[in-house]
Order: sequence, then C-alpha cells, then structure tokens
Amino acid sequence: MKRTSRFPTLLAALVFLCCWGIATPILAKGLVGGRYLVASGTRIEVEVTIGAPPPATLIITQSLPPDVTVVSTTPPVKKFSQRPGEVKCLITGSGPGTMVITMTLSKAVQSGQIGGELVYNDPTSGAMVRLPIAP
Repeated sequence: MKRTSRFPTLLAALVFLCCWGIATPILAKGLVGGRYLVASGTRIEVEVTIGAPPPATLIITQSLPPDVTVVSTTPPVKKFSQRPGEVKCLITGSGPGTMVITMTLSKAVQSGQIGGELVYNDPTSGAMVRLPIAP
C-alpha cells in the first residue's frame, strides 16, 4: 500500500482559510462607501455608493455641533432621529448604484465640525459593518 502525504491538502486548506479571513472584511467594506460632496455651510451632501447585493438597511449617522439641527433631507428618509450633536437617517430598499443625500441645516457649519458614519449588515455574512464617511 502506497502512503501519501496529506501535507499539500492541509496546506491548501490553510491558505484558503487565511485568504478568506483577509478577503471577507475587504469585500464587506467595498460593498458600501460614502464621501462628502459638500461639508460646510447650511447644506451637507453625502454621496453614497452601494454595490451588489445591496444591504436591506443603511444607517447614516451624522455628527453636528450640538446647537445645529437638520431642517430637511433630500430625498426624504424612511426614519429620522435627532438629538444634540447627532442625526441618524434610515434608508431601506436601495438598489445598487449611487445616491446623494442632502441635509439642510439650521445653522452654517465648518467642515471640521462634522463627521459621519455608514452602518449596515453585510447581506452575505450578516456582520455589522461601520465605515466613516470620507472627507
């Protein structure tokens, strides 16, 4: 009886698991992206890019100075909550592509006064992903 080594099979499995562990977060982060088109004044514009398959729900969290509120959003969002210094917008049912969310503010802000984050559950793994909105 000829004895065969299991080393090549084990090595291939190890390489696959290592690559899968590294690639999964990279793919998840590439599914959704966001950047500011306008980040100062009385209007903020956030460009959101969604890949396929799109997440069922996307939350945009926007940090603002405590005395600034959001007067309106375009397009209107499904749910909207606001507390001093933070606004959350819920977007559902979006398909792949690019959209621009515009927020009209009660007072003008400087670009260094705001920050944002996109939060969603990856549709393939179910993992929660948090990404900063790029300046």
